[in-house]
Amino acid sequence: MIGWYMMAMVMPMTLVIFFSVVARNKFIGSTLALILIGVSVYKDFFHSEWILFLDACSLVIGMYIVDTLNLDDNGMD
Repeated sequence: MIGWYMMAMVMPMTLVIFFSVVARNKFIGSTLALILIGVSVYKDFFHSEWILFLDACSLVIGMYIVDTLNLDDNGMD
């Protein structure tokens, strides 16, 4: 059970960072991660409301990391 909570804290943040670096846009990265989480909720791959709360917090933290470290900067400025 602890593993589900740890994954909920780490995976959405990692997905936002990964998709933002690949797409070079933090909004596209967060949208793709949100879609993946939405599909997992639709397919009933969650066990409690706390996992949804941790997913949402992790998405916000991922956006903050991308914004703070300018990971979505393409260097064309």
